[in-house]
Amino acid sequence: MSFLLDVNANWVVTRNGQENTKVLPVRLLVTAIILFAMQLLSPAVRAQGEFPTDADCELLVEPVPGRHLPAGTVMDGGGTIHLFWKGFFSDSGQPPGKEDPLSDINYRRWDGTTWSPIYNIVHTAEELQGAPVVTIDEKNVIHMLWEDNGIQYSQSPAYEAHLAHTWLRNAVRFMEPLLAMPALAAAASGSLYVIAPTYQGTLVLLKSPDGGRTWSKPSYVAEPRAAPGAPERAQYVKASSLVVDNSGYLHVVYASYPKSGYPALGLFYIRSGDDGITWSDPFILAPARHDHARLVVLESKDLLVVWDGDAATKGRYARTSRDGGLTWSDMETILPPSYPGGLTGSPGVAMDSAGRVHVLMGSDDWAYYNSWDGGSWSGPRRMPICQSYWTGENQVEAKAQIEARGASPLEVGSTSLLVTEGNRLHAIWEGFALGIVHVSWRVDAPPRAMSKVHPIPSATPTENIQETLGNEAAVIPTISNPAATRVLARGNLSHSGGDLRAAWSPLVVGILPAILLIGVIIVVAGSRRRGRTH
Repeated sequence: MSFLLDVNANWVVTRNGQENTKVLPVRLLVTAIILFAMQLLSPAVRAQGEFPTDADCELLVEPVPGRHLPAGTVMDGGGTIHLFWKGFFSDSGQPPGKEDPLSDINYRRWDGTTWSPIYNIVHTAEELQGAPVVTIDEKNVIHMLWEDNGIQYSQSPAYEAHLAHTWLRNAVRFMEPLLAMPALAAAASGSLYVIAPTYQGTLVLLKSPDGGRTWSKPSYVAEPRAAPGAPERAQYVKASSLVVDNSGYLHVVYASYPKSGYPALGLFYIRSGDDGITWSDPFILAPARHDHARLVVLESKDLLVVWDGDAATKGRYARTSRDGGLTWSDMETILPPSYPGGLTGSPGVAMDSAGRVHVLMGSDDWAYYNSWDGGSWSGPRRMPICQSYWTGENQVEAKAQIEARGASPLEVGSTSLLVTEGNRLHAIWEGFALGIVHVSWRVDAPPRAMSKVHPIPSATPTENIQETLGNEAAVIPTISNPAATRVLARGNLSHSGGDLRAAWSPLVVGILPAILLIGVIIVVAGSRRRGRTH
């Protein structure tokens, strides 16, 4: 028996002097091979690449079963990382019960070597809504907004951020309740800006020219609008991100929503070059079903925005601008929609000393990382796992509760990404069944020395807010006239843990379609051969 190819790229099989042609079309076989190769090179397979073996992982905050612990981070000029999150504090160290409100803002800091103990810095009368919103200015003063029967504002020098009495002393009731949490940014000039979504459906701007001591009255920024093809009429606006560049331009990304509250009806960008007096016409960054954007200034006038697709769209996306927001690149996919997960939270973004941009993204299947060299994206990789993550009693209970309702125990919420020393990345995210996780590793970029900000005072027994207040909520003054009021645990890395999708599972996803196609080819070829025999 012999095998040859005819001019039509079909197999010709000769057996006992008789030819049987077109038994198995080579073109279909080649297609199967190409499909197999494409699947092997797909992002789902590439994402399983190993992280650096010297990556450090640590569980910073234990989970509260059945509850979210949204967090916010900033880094001061000395490289200290400040972590704030919505949580629960108990002098006895006992976790909250199912009915206990998460009515505290807790705090930890990383000093370049270790994480501090947990400090309880704010206690509220009711459960907090969402994560505290934080930013830091050029003088290393941290500014924070949180929701407690309205929006509260306070500030603290970075070196006193663990002291409850500092936050209490400077706290004011900033605004009436809002539709969603506002966005907050600090300019190099010392000015502060807040973009807030009102229940009337519009975005408004408040600004402080003196670092938060006095504030302007709200001024109009944007109104609801729907992108072409949106399924409903827009009624509300929610601010996703606000940044101020070195030229003083304000840049805002926001999404519009219908009266029902879902889905997002478009993602828009606007800017202002006159301190928020006038604004550009909205530019449509993405169609309906996209939100949770993170906008960052890279260098000079370069802007990058990354965001989530919702549960129906999925995926994570990016666009860039080289001219300060006048024009934008085409939309790029940085985590394909084949990965599960909707609006899990704005991606974390950081830039190293070599100018490479790094992005941390949440999903229903753990956290993923991608990087951009200014021209192309490296492709997503799954973040590593601490084996010790799943061993705690709270983790076991949280995981069981999540699985009982048919959800993934690997779902990730809020994410942050920071760079210290020019080349050390710090990924911080909330795993719903795990608590708050920290992973750090080095990248190929020049080291950069960090300056000293201020000696951090040693801890004292009276730093927690319950002891400061006698276990009562703070009485926070209200700004009656905003324009004139003066503001008074570590484990070993595992890249294929038993609770994760096995490292070989993407190979199965890649091989399966090719095997099925080859099987179809063989069945079709056999049918043709039997047909000729009869």
